[in-house]
Amino acid sequence: MHQVSLGAVKFAEGFDFAFPTTCCANCGTREALRQQPQDTRKSTYLLVGGTELTFKLPLTVCVDCEPSLKRRPLTLANKVLIGLMVSAAIATGILIFADSGNLEMPFLADNLLLISLLAGGGLSALYFLRHRPQPRQSSYYQPVLIQRLNRRFLDGAIEGIVFAFTHPAYQEAFEQLNRAAVQAGFVKAVASSTGRVPSSA
Repeated sequence: MHQVSLGAVKFAEGFDFAFPTTCCANCGTREALRQQPQDTRKSTYLLVGGTELTFKLPLTVCVDCEPSLKRRPLTLANKVLIGLMVSAAIATGILIFADSGNLEMPFLADNLLLISLLAGGGLSALYFLRHRPQPRQSSYYQPVLIQRLNRRFLDGAIEGIVFAFTHPAYQEAFEQLNRAAVQAGFVKAVASSTGRVPSSA
């Protein structure tokens, strides 16, 4: 797919919204906060290509959650691809080791595909388990995502954005801060499926 950067983002007239600064976007804490830009990208796929818009979302986070702003969430396709690549690497390693003549492994040779897939899946699962959010955090990855964009056909100006939030307190603060924009249909806030609701804020 060929992606085209559209440069500066253009919004429809009257489009206005802001992000709250009262709590951390990831864990909800109200202590030691600072505003940092989150590089957020939204791709639109067409038959032979696609376009990509880049947003710099000014999110408020604490020191512990700041690294999450740089971690884009992995899709299911990304996770499957990582598992297959690890499995292929394991299969290659087994073949090289067996071909060297250092060890005879008839069982491994006869069941190379199965063993590689099981080992690759297991190692990939351990890798993803390490990427779980810390206590109080709602996500290991970016806490605010762009779920959907509504754009005008002629000039491409953005008429509406649906933001997905991993932390319910930050989502609620966003909705209160942008009540007029929400009522006008410019923005909408929904719960993100990539995060989890913390047991405590």
